[in-house]
Amino acid sequence: MSNTATAPRRGRRPKVIHVRKSATLAAAPSLNAIESNVAYTKRQFLAATGLGLKSLRASMRDGLPVKKIGRGYYILGNDWLAFLASRPSVVGAGTAAAKSPRTN
Repeated sequence: MSNTATAPRRGRRPKVIHVRKSATLAAAPSLNAIESNVAYTKRQFLAATGLGLKSLRASMRDGLPVKKIGRGYYILGNDWLAFLASRPSVVGAGTAAAKSPRTN
């Protein structure tokens, strides 16, 4: 009997399926209240607020102050709370009437 049936073919690697860690974690993030007298690292801030990195960057473009020390970025609780207070309130955001009509 020949070993060619069990040996892998030359030049071909076995197919490997990669699973992202985030796909295996089904639990919702635990959100914490932001305290006004605390400086948060970027990772702590994202975990506490439930925001994504793109939302944080958009908030920074919209005026959220972020402190950089060395390679680290820090968000002060006071700055976040003031930033939220300065944003316009949205009433009935989940209703169809609150959404602006599309213009084509």
